[in-house]
Amino acid sequence: MITLIHTHGIGDIDYSSMHPSDLVHINEQAKTANLNVIPSVFLARDYMDTFEDVLKEYKRLESQLTHIKGFSVEGPLLGSSGGVPPRGIWRPNASEWKRISSFGPLGLKYIVFGPEGADLHEEIEDVSLSIVLSHLYTNGVKVALGHFQHGNPDLFRAMF
Repeated sequence: MITLIHTHGIGDIDYSSMHPSDLVHINEQAKTANLNVIPSVFLARDYMDTFEDVLKEYKRLESQLTHIKGFSVEGPLLGSSGGVPPRGIWRPNASEWKRISSFGPLGLKYIVFGPEGADLHEEIEDVSLSIVLSHLYTNGVKVALGHFQHGNPDLFRAMF
């Protein structure tokens, strides 16, 4: 049986700084370990260009990368709980959200938000979270809630 796991790296590769040329190596490492992986990236603003290149290369080689089952992103819109590096905590503007959403057809499967990051109708820079969610879902990117702050457990319970 092959296990599907969410990881932030494999072997000597940290997914938050991987390059397109790393994909074949990641796939081989996962195959050797009998794993299917969804590489999870702490998305920093200064890494978006490289991450987009990674996703384009993934799409090009998808049929050969049999042990990579897409990608996930943690952040932006996360707090520092859960070990998120500071560069992964930021608030994109509307054009950056559209760009992140456009990664869906390239293999971005889901994005992790901290629920304290914004209220549904709150403006995030220059766009509401409801519009962001609409763009994400339209492009096939699911939202996972995670990295909750520990100071407000009632907020977590109220979501379910």
